Amino acid sequence: MPCLACTLPDKLETLQKAFVWPPQGHTLYKIAHYLDEQGFAYDNNVVEGYIRVDVSEPNRFIVSLSGLLTDGEATDTRILMTESEQPSLGEFGNVVSLDRMMQRLRGDWLIALLEEKRYTSYRQPIVSLEEGFAPIGHEYLFRGLDHDGEILSPATVFESASDPRIFFNLDRSARLSAVETAARLPGDAKIFINFMPGSVYDPGVCLRTTVNAIVKAEIPPERVIFEIVESERVKDMGHLRGIVNFYRSAGFKIALDDYGSGYNNIDTLMQLEPDYLKLDKTLIQHMAKGSEKRDMVEMLAERCAKNGIHTIGEGVEDGETAQLLRAAGITYAQGFLFGRPTAPEDVLARHEAGELTV
Repeated sequence: MPCLACTLPDKLETLQKAFVWPPQGHTLYKIAHYLDEQGFAYDNNVVEGYIRVDVSEPNRFIVSLSGLLTDGEATDTRILMTESEQPSLGEFGNVVSLDRMMQRLRGDWLIALLEEKRYTSYRQPIVSLEEGFAPIGHEYLFRGLDHDGEILSPATVFESASDPRIFFNLDRSARLSAVETAARLPGDAKIFINFMPGSVYDPGVCLRTTVNAIVKAEIPPERVIFEIVESERVKDMGHLRGIVNFYRSAGFKIALDDYGSGYNNIDTLMQLEPDYLKLDKTLIQHMAKGSEKRDMVEMLAERCAKNGIHTIGEGVEDGETAQLLRAAGITYAQGFLFGRPTAPEDVLARHEAGELTV
């Protein structure tokens, strides 16, 4: 059976049949009255409690319908956008609330971005605090591109992926982009790749394309570290452990990202037993302002060292913070002090000019 999540949903602008299930008769008649006024062709099935509408401009229809209803009605009204006169049983999995459909509408541009492969991966160095800031690896950071080739804000891209299928494909595309970019750039440093646990249903299925890409690129598994992003949102720790075990069985290492951001706790750390712990920049950047944060960082560094976990301080922007991290026992660091995220084309140009060693 094909995996539904593996394929991107159709853009809403291509779907010209709408099936609408209002929560009550009053809302149904409100919608029907609006459709009459606007001259829509529709069928009102009062017995079954739904309305089928022919829509030539789906995006405009969804926005107008959302504006017609109260917030409560939009939350409770269900809608299916389809090409079918009569949807199949399988299509009913695409029925969502109207307010959720509005979120999908905002994500249509993201479907186009993924289909057209308008994205790349920038890389940012991770350096050794004990060896003169020598790079030991790079984190590969996903960047979307608009139609003019301009970089889109990462927050804009990921916040628009509210639909689970879009979210799954965005995270997979980001992983593959990281692998493909790392494969064509010089050096044999470690490769840090982000992944969102919430995008993985079955590790053996959902992560297969990423592992295959690494094998195809002939990248040694020991060079690859997968960073768990937003682990605080994971409610099923057993599922996350299954993902970690899958990666480890393939020979990869694991990093826990953004530790100390307000959600992650020491129990999460001990359960996952990561190879690397990345301390969040909000924790790091407050070190110089008081001893409390410094004590916390020292405690984490000591505990991680005893358990064989490498520590990485994120968001380092000045030499004072770098020295404080080193004094606290942190092994590695990442931040603007050592290099900003750089486009692969710029990395290649600098390498050809003899400005890069890895």
